[in-house]
This record gives sequence, C-alpha cells and structure tokens, in this order.
Amino acid sequence: MGEQMVSDNVCSIIVKNDFCIGCGVCAGICPSQTLKMMLSPFGEFNPVDVHGKCLANCHLCLTSCPFGNRDENEDTIASALFAQQAGIKHTRETGYYLSSYVGFSNVDDHRANGSSGGLATWLLEKLLTEQRVDHVICVRPAENEDTFFKFDIFTASLDVRNASRSSYYPNQLSEVIQYVLNHSGRYAVTGLPCYLKALRLASAKIPKLRTRIIYYVGLACGQLPSTRFVDYMAAKLGIEASVVCRVQFRVKDYKRPANDYGLMVEYQRMGAKDQKTIYRSEGMGRIWSYGYFKHNACSYCDDVFAEVADVVLMDAWLQGYAEKSEGFSIALIRHSEIEKLFIEGAAASELSLQEIPIEAVMVSQRGVLTRKRTDLADRLNLAKGRAYVPQKRVAPSKRVPLLTRLGFWLADIMRAQVRRHFDPGDAVRSFRVTERKIFPVCLLYRIVVAVNKRLFSR
Repeated sequence: MGEQMVSDNVCSIIVKNDFCIGCGVCAGICPSQTLKMMLSPFGEFNPVDVHGKCLANCHLCLTSCPFGNRDENEDTIASALFAQQAGIKHTRETGYYLSSYVGFSNVDDHRANGSSGGLATWLLEKLLTEQRVDHVICVRPAENEDTFFKFDIFTASLDVRNASRSSYYPNQLSEVIQYVLNHSGRYAVTGLPCYLKALRLASAKIPKLRTRIIYYVGLACGQLPSTRFVDYMAAKLGIEASVVCRVQFRVKDYKRPANDYGLMVEYQRMGAKDQKTIYRSEGMGRIWSYGYFKHNACSYCDDVFAEVADVVLMDAWLQGYAEKSEGFSIALIRHSEIEKLFIEGAAASELSLQEIPIEAVMVSQRGVLTRKRTDLADRLNLAKGRAYVPQKRVAPSKRVPLLTRLGFWLADIMRAQVRRHFDPGDAVRSFRVTERKIFPVCLLYRIVVAVNKRLFSR
C-alpha cells in the first residue's frame, strides 16, 4: 500500500496559519524529499508538498520548525549548550553570554563594505584562515538568478568578503542543508535567530548536522520582510520591479549617520543600466518600521539576540556610535573559543574593541526588545482562541491597554491593505494607489504610536 499520508505537517499547520518564516530547514531535512521551498504570491518562502509523499508519523518538519509547538525553546536549547561554561552569565533579555564588545574590524575593507563595523566578515574569515572550519554558510548576492540573494557555501576568505553586508530579503536554507548532509566537513553558519533555532532543533535529531555544523553565528533581528519590500522601494523611486537587476542593502553615505543607511536599486532600461539609492530618512524607515511587508511570524518571535548562537552580532545603535557614519558593531559572545579569537584579534590590532556592559547591549536593541517581549505578550493575549498560535516563552498579557490594542489592529490593517493593493507587476502605479489607500490608517497609526510612547514611555 506504500507510505501513508499524514495531515499534520508544516504545510497544514504552520503555513496554513501564516506562521512560516521561510527558513527552509524543513525542506532540507525532509526524509522523503517531498517538501520544496517556493515563493508565495506575497513574496514569502513557504514549503510546498510537491510529491505528496509525506511519511506517516514522521513530524520531523514540525519538530524542527522554529514556530512549531514543542517543549524545546531558546532557553532549553541554550542551557544545554552554554550553561556549564566557566564564567557564563545570563539575563532574561539576552540569554547566556560570556562577554560583550563594541567595535570594528581594521582589516582591509571589512568595515567599509560591511553593514556596520565588519566584525561578522572578520570572524568568518578568521574561522576559515585558522582552519577551524572548512566551509562557511552565509548569504551572498545572486546576480542573473531568480532571486537577488541566496545562501551559499564558501571555502575561500575572498568569497566571504564579497558576500558581506546585510540582506533584508527572504532566503532559505534547504539546498545548503542537503549539501551539508551529503558532504562531510566542518561548517560555520550565519543566520537570523529563528533560522539558527530551526537548525539547532534539526541538529538534535540528525547526527550529521550536529557533528558537521561547528559554529553558529547569529545576527540580531527585528523583522524579515518579503520580496515585495524591494519592489515597493523601487516603485517609490519610480522603477518598475520588472527592470530591477540588482539591489544592495545598507549602503553607507559618509555624510549621513550610520542609522540613515540606504538601499541601492540597479535597473536596466533599453539596454542601459543605471541605479538609484533611497535612504531611511527618505521614507524607507517609515515603510520598514510600520511593517508593511513583515512576515506574520515576526510578530510572534521572542528572540532578539539569537540566543542559541555561539556569538551574535548587531549594529551599535547607541549614543556616541550611531551618529558616526563609518559604522560600529556589537558582539555578544557565548562560546569560549570565539571569545579567544576576539581577544587575540584585538591584541593583534586586527580589531578595535571596547568591552561594554550587557545593559548597553540591551539598550542598543531597545525598540526590538519592546516589540518582541512587551508587545508580544499583548499580541498573544489577543490571539487566544485562534486555531493555532505558537507557544512562546513570553506569557500572554492579561490586560492589554486600549491604545496598544488599537496599534496592533491598525498595523494589521496596513499590512493587509498593502497586500491587497500593491501589485509588483504594475509597481509604480500600484505604489501610488497603495500609498493613497493606506494614508488615513498610517496617519492614525502614527498618532496612536506617539500617544502610546508619551503615556507609557515605550
């Protein structure tokens, strides 16, 4: 009779209830290889059961999903990894840590070509050059392909350097996971908190992943947008999505502070290439912070600092650093070997580092912490009664202030209206229509947020 189909998998539970973040771990580890990551009509990667061969009582995809419901969470995973290390410390907000630094790389063009201080590029190169790993898994630009960015596997430092700079764009891990499963070696992987959580969960069940992925390098995260974020920003610049051929995030302008970074859009018309750049202060910041294209799962995430990673890197959004255009990074370190690398790098003048208190690390991500802890507690309370809601470490708030409830409602309306009105196939015209349609809601949302901040010091 063959293998029996089961109904409870990531497609029927996670995707159906709009909690898929698109990491691709489920498709990469699927024993029957029946899951394939495909872009949804809204520009988000989702697993699709393309062969109908889901194995009875398997559930590997669900037990490895960062938004699946299970006993394991960031606390239990991190405790098993880090709690016994000498000198380890812990806070509820950041998870475990050994040390925290702010600084930048002095090596070549790490800092100039990086999103902030270039510490991630320095670390990944160091892991390769010191032969601590054979391969590095990270996101690279993907020109002349069906996406602007994708995960790839590198063995050379120069390739890692060419892949530097953040990509606020959906990427999925399924192909690189399958490569790791089929090719022995030592790997380091970079990723967002939810991606690394999924890999840790999968590694607990798959020995090849557990023994081959040696280091997890996390990137602090506020949200992951869909592909339509790029389309929308291009349309704001008067560029149709169909002619965009390359994009670059986190463009630095040395006349602007570090937190006023840009998005460069390269396009081709009538055989000629040109490019335009839009900065956060020119409207990109509003579109980002209002969450027009944010994955729904991001509103139900409680991990800011990639708590299952060996080290997490982030921007130094702190007074005295954010104003400087060159960029500074913060490193929150949990693995003793990585801590040693940073200390040695500073001693060799490869890095300029200053130790900072953990409270400063939290201040640097204060807004994200509010959304992922206080706001999440309120959202979970409002979500009671839904068919499926992921279990989180944050307890639902029993009393949601009226203004907070109104803010969530308006944000969800904006996201729904943008989905309904914006058409990447007619991007410039539909951008103007969308902006006009959502203006009243945006204005009210802006007022609610301002009053909320004033009343509750949020």
